[in-house]
Amino acid sequence: MPVATQLASRGIPFVFYTGYLDTGEIQEKFPHCKIVYKPASPEILVDAIAEVLGRTGLPARYIRKRLMLLVIGLVVIVTLGAVHLLIARRRRPNLF
Repeated sequence: MPVATQLASRGIPFVFYTGYLDTGEIQEKFPHCKIVYKPASPEILVDAIAEVLGRTGLPARYIRKRLMLLVIGLVVIVTLGAVHLLIARRRRPNLF
């Protein structure tokens, strides 16, 4: 959790997106962070990030709209990357 430690020490808000159910240590070390459990819909992620960023004083509507666009963009990028890997594996099965 070195990244989280750095963010917390600088007062930068963040969200933990984790598949671990036992988050007691995270909550103890970073009581002001938001924890979202995998899998989560884009709306849940956007709401969590908007909630954390809302503490900075930005309007919630402004944050949610832009975050939704960002999350959609990330989903597209990850999907394209996965498709690219599948194609590469089919062309050269021993590569990976």
